[in-house]
Amino acid sequence: MLLIVLLALAVAASVAVLIFRGVMIVRTPHESAPKSHSGVVAPNQNSNPSPNPNAGAGSTRPENLTSCVTDSDCVVVPYEGCCEQFRAINTRYKKAYLKNGWQKMTPQEAELCTRVECSPQFRGEPAAACVQGSCVLREQGK
Repeated sequence: MLLIVLLALAVAASVAVLIFRGVMIVRTPHESAPKSHSGVVAPNQNSNPSPNPNAGAGSTRPENLTSCVTDSDCVVVPYEGCCEQFRAINTRYKKAYLKNGWQKMTPQEAELCTRVECSPQFRGEPAAACVQGSCVLREQGK
């Protein structure tokens, strides 16, 4: 009995650890239908560990990686995530971000993605926009 309880807690903890990055549909064993979300990607999409602060582009902590004042501060970069192929970051960090492969998922994140069902994020190429001081992805023309 204790083993069953511990197993249930481990499964619940692994689902809770899942980092939401973009527009996705999440199914847990207790839900009969997925919950769908659409529109602008939430500013916290960039919750991955960010580039090394010693990369030469200043402080690249997550809050700095996506901080912005205007739309021109933001750029779309490739990203390997559960449901997305892009993310929006501040233009001044693009070179450091692309240089060392920080856009890749860890094996643990990839395993968690097997529990996620994704909805289509955008029909075409996304655009970057500054929303409430954070770079986010938007559908082009919107």
